[in-house]
Amino acid sequence: MLVFLLILNILYNTHSAVCQFAETVKVQGDVLKEHGYFYFKRGEGIRWDYIGQEKKIFLLARGKMWEYHPKEGFFRTYEIRRSFWELLQDPGKWKEIVKEVQGKNGKFFVKLKGGEEILMEVKKNRIRKISFEDTSFEFHNCRYNISLPSSLFNPTFLSRVRKK
Repeated sequence: MLVFLLILNILYNTHSAVCQFAETVKVQGDVLKEHGYFYFKRGEGIRWDYIGQEKKIFLLARGKMWEYHPKEGFFRTYEIRRSFWELLQDPGKWKEIVKEVQGKNGKFFVKLKGGEEILMEVKKNRIRKISFEDTSFEFHNCRYNISLPSSLFNPTFLSRVRKK
């Protein structure tokens, strides 16, 4: 329980963040790498802007995830429940979402009730890396608790895009 209190403290004390990220995805033996910008504002949402070869935006807000591909001109919507991203948005839901936490030396294994398993690496009270089954995100050049416009997390910009 003490380990999870440390993670909760980090989540509660981070109200907003802008970071550069590097994503590594393992797909059928291949390793794909992408990068971009990560935005977070508690109560508003989470957003990834991919700026590599395939430009895309992932937006998590209002219990949904929007996946937008500007080059192809379409987006998809998914429901999200009991996920790590929901926990990041509202740490007060930890009893509903988290099943178990173990860790030491800045590395924490978090098992969620929905079955998701996450490895988090923390340095100087900040999350530096989050790893899921086949995907990991490393965060760097972060700025915390800064003012971010709510429009960053508003999916209405997709109203002129076709849904797939």
